This record gives sequence, C-alpha cells and structure tokens, in this order.
Amino acid sequence: MTRVFLTAAAWVVCAGATFACDPVIDPNAPDLPVTAGPDCSFSNGGLDDTVSGAPVVDIGGGKIGQKLGINLYCGAAEELMFVDCTRSEVVTLAGGYSGSEGGVSNSSIALIQAPQGPISLRPSTTVAGLAALAEKNDIAYSLNALANLAGQKPINQFDPFCGCKLFYPDSAGAQN
Repeated sequence: MTRVFLTAAAWVVCAGATFACDPVIDPNAPDLPVTAGPDCSFSNGGLDDTVSGAPVVDIGGGKIGQKLGINLYCGAAEELMFVDCTRSEVVTLAGGYSGSEGGVSNSSIALIQAPQGPISLRPSTTVAGLAALAEKNDIAYSLNALANLAGQKPINQFDPFCGCKLFYPDSAGAQN
C-alpha cells in the first residue's frame, strides 16, 4: 500500500542523501508565522517553517490545485495538493524523484503530471479517483492532510481550503 504521510515521504526522498548532507539546525532560529497572499500562496508553513505554496489554481467544477514546496535540509520536495471544495476533501500527492546533485535529492510534481505522468486534473477529477490512480502508479499520497496539520503549531498551519474561499465561497470547503 502506497498511502503514507507526505512529510514522511518527503524525508524518504532525501534518505539516500543523508550521509552526504549534514543538516545544521539552529535551535535559536525564530519560528515564523505562516504568511499568505491573496492568491492563497504562502510561506513559513509546516514544521520548521519548511512548507510553501504556489498560487492556487482553479480547475473548475468546485476543484482547486496547488503546488506545495518542502525545503528539506537534504533537498527539496514538491507535492501536489488537490481539493474538492464541494465535498470538503483533500489529497496530496508526492512529486516524482527528479534526481540528486551534490548529495541533495529533489522531487518534482511535473514528473507525475501529464504528459510525463498519469495525473491530470480536470473538473471531473475526484479525491478518491486520484488516490486510486496514485496507488496504481506507486505515487505516495495522503488523504490525511488535515490530520498532518493538526500536529503543527497554529502559527505554522496553512489553510488547504483557502482556494475554496477564493473561487467557491459558497462551497462546503469554504466553510472550513
């Protein structure tokens, strides 16, 4: 079964490089609050302020997509977040491994999306359908994005339903 928490999957992406990468963690670094833009882009999310989000994209039919970037000590990972605003459901998909350079591993969502990969977001796309497609194609995914956020401090939590509020204000997702 491919279902994993993506924060763990992101660390797995860089696991091969951990011997070449020596992270330096500053215990005195400030814990910055999430900052969000009017287009739902954000920075300083997640644990250690490592998650950022690109502007949200309206897919149509009450669906939105957003590219998440995770700045790791041993590389960078991308995740694709898909939100069905009408059903208030979220799935995140790990980007495909894009190689390593200088001991740093990286992943990219371009490698899982058409034309290179099997993922294509349309107004008819469903969370369950994406999860099944990810499972079939060995793409790490999570249906627990909200549970993952619950483990973070409030100042580090980003709003996965921001795009629902922006594009579909009368939807169930906009009420979250």
